[in-house]
Amino acid sequence: MTDDSGGWAGAVDARPARKRLLFAFCEANFPTAALRKALEFGRALEADVHILRVFPDIGLPRPVSIDVSLDCKASDARPVWGAVEKTWEWLSSAFEPNDGIAHLHVRSGEFHMRVSACARALQAAIIVVLGTQSSSGSVVTRICSTSRLPVLVVRPMMKNRVIVGATDLRDRRYPILTRAAELGALFHAKLVAVHNLEPISAVPCPGVPWRVTLLPKKPQLLPREQLLQRVTERLHASAATVVADDPDPVDAVVREAVERDADLVVVGFRRPSWLRGFPQNSFAARVVDRSEQSVFVQPFDVAAGALA
Repeated sequence: MTDDSGGWAGAVDARPARKRLLFAFCEANFPTAALRKALEFGRALEADVHILRVFPDIGLPRPVSIDVSLDCKASDARPVWGAVEKTWEWLSSAFEPNDGIAHLHVRSGEFHMRVSACARALQAAIIVVLGTQSSSGSVVTRICSTSRLPVLVVRPMMKNRVIVGATDLRDRRYPILTRAAELGALFHAKLVAVHNLEPISAVPCPGVPWRVTLLPKKPQLLPREQLLQRVTERLHASAATVVADDPDPVDAVVREAVERDADLVVVGFRRPSWLRGFPQNSFAARVVDRSEQSVFVQPFDVAAGALA
């Protein structure tokens, strides 16, 4: 059993010997295919995979918090719900002991809060969630913001081994392209680096309730193409580079991912300041909501250390 704060009492080392990947879900159906993708990712990272199932609060006097080691019996955890035993049965029947699943964690409460708390307690390196309505773009970016960890949104993969990395070229460390190049090397995938020219401005139109976005000037195009090419060469990545001039950069990224039959889209997320509040419609959130591909969301304000 664990403490009510969502921590894992007495079971988490101060410094994990191996990386930990947290796969979280709250759906009633068991996501076997998605978990297999997470296990594949975990093997590439040489990480232990921890599974978190989150149930909504149902009027219990205090939150449910259970941890089960997969080398013990389900009865040892004294589950309070039959659903917990069914989760155990699913894992035991669908997966082998050597598949890399380390522990099952069960929590009740709000999904993004429980996921973030469990990931922090485990000192996880990455969080994996399903690409479903329960993991909408706003939920994913909230998890990314509160946990300060990268979040992988898993969807059916095309298996074309193509990764699209979206960059605004503002940060001279180029953390998103760096992460995309690392993932490309890890999975032997081709990298497509996409940059969308920023519109000049958005100006109000007298007498109408909307603003007009002016398209970028073409003279910006060549310098940006050259810069993007230099950056990818510096990362030692064999990458295709695309500079678009769409009014909405999400359109450019989603279109490129579809045209390339990409497996994965890598985007960045800037945590909001307390003055501005949490954005419900950020670039990363909209890419998660609109993309048919898996999406890797990397927080900008966290050093992009090597995953593997």
